[in-house]
Amino acid sequence: MATVAIMAGCARPAGSQNAQDYFVYVGTNVASEQEPTIFLYRLSPATGALTRVSAQRGGANPTYLTMDPAHRFLYAVNETQTFRGAKSGGVSAFAVDRRTGSLTLLNEQPSAGASPCYISLDRSGKAALVANYVSGNVSLLPVTANGQAPPLPPTNTRAAAPTKPERPARALLSS
Repeated sequence: MATVAIMAGCARPAGSQNAQDYFVYVGTNVASEQEPTIFLYRLSPATGALTRVSAQRGGANPTYLTMDPAHRFLYAVNETQTFRGAKSGGVSAFAVDRRTGSLTLLNEQPSAGASPCYISLDRSGKAALVANYVSGNVSLLPVTANGQAPPLPPTNTRAAAPTKPERPARALLSS
């Protein structure tokens, strides 16, 4: 099984012995929901050492991760074409333990499009933009004060339209 690691946000551990260390979360391209798919590392900027702390289930293919501005919540796109029987990928929301870095699943929602490949939060942390690669659309998910992404209203998606006929009909968004 080939695993592709995708690094996401970093956060400083609360109450750490070394206040300069960071937690680093790494998502993977592992399709199993039963295996660990999000890995936690501790990064020492002083030495460059990256030490594995833990691994946990993060849903299938959590290929892109982001954190809220206060580093209390982590969000992952689940890059699948089917989520809970619907033609959609998923978005998983986790609470972050600021002391240990461990994640607690808060909820999962459809991304309103197939194969989500990107997620970003606005500066307030109250909205998440999700780009869905295969379906060629973007979705705007509200985010509650407790970090959860409630069900997406059907009107919050926009399909990408090619501007030139020779270009592919699928959207590709990058940062």
